[in-house]
Amino acid sequence: EEGIQLIVKTAGNDENVQINQVDELLEEGVGALLVVAVNQNTAAAIVRRAHKANVPIIGCDRIIRNSDLDFLITYDYRKVGELMVDYAVQRVPRGNYVIFWGDASDANAVAIQNRQTEMLKPYVDRGDINIIYKTHVEGWSDAYAKNQMDNVLSFSTQAVDVILASNDVIANSTLDVFDSHQISSKPLVTGQDATLEGCQSVVRKRQTMTVYKSTVNMAKTALVLAKKLSLNQRVEVPEATTFNGRKQVPTVLLQPTVTDATNMMSTVISDGVFTKDEVYGPSL
Repeated sequence: EEGIQLIVKTAGNDENVQINQVDELLEEGVGALLVVAVNQNTAAAIVRRAHKANVPIIGCDRIIRNSDLDFLITYDYRKVGELMVDYAVQRVPRGNYVIFWGDASDANAVAIQNRQTEMLKPYVDRGDINIIYKTHVEGWSDAYAKNQMDNVLSFSTQAVDVILASNDVIANSTLDVFDSHQISSKPLVTGQDATLEGCQSVVRKRQTMTVYKSTVNMAKTALVLAKKLSLNQRVEVPEATTFNGRKQVPTVLLQPTVTDATNMMSTVISDGVFTKDEVYGPSL
């Protein structure tokens, strides 16, 4: 629609493959690079390569640390953490909480953690909320989350009222453990990403909510910005910035949305991410 020729390369979560793919794209003479960094700490090499070829580079979703990155387009991950806690405390203002954050090396996971810790502090200080267990999930691994949840249910005598899970994979992994322990009463469980499994779990009243970040919105924003940069057109610099260890990177902050069983149709399905049949199944 924008008259852009888009070349897509998928690195399979391998940072070395990603760097090689960038070299290929630069040799092809691309006008701009949009990069979802596999490794935020080593992707500065990608930025150096792009600038050596006089190609502007935009980080999508994830910051590239210690680099001269031109722009970042991401969702407000502090807001993601805020939405999860706000949803939980409105429904369960007193009780036992378990918290699973993402990988500690992921800036997005840390942003979620920091905002959740700020919001929970007064509840914890008053004694309204008791945090039974909290941890970062290495590599956002479902297996690691299952193992930690299994330990909590095996060694704690306290009922779990809320699980603040930082994405849908972790959310459903922890719920699987409740099933394996044959615990029929499930806690309120948050999530993020509005994956198909997560959305299906939400409408079946298993996972309670997910934080939806519209990929359509991010894609449109990124492509319009990339087009302007490639054509040397004037770009309105956003007010927000993100410090990446070297500079304050101009940042377009997109806003996430709480999605649960009450608004699945008007968010994820309305945006065309999944069809109604995919989420609800033909019988619902």
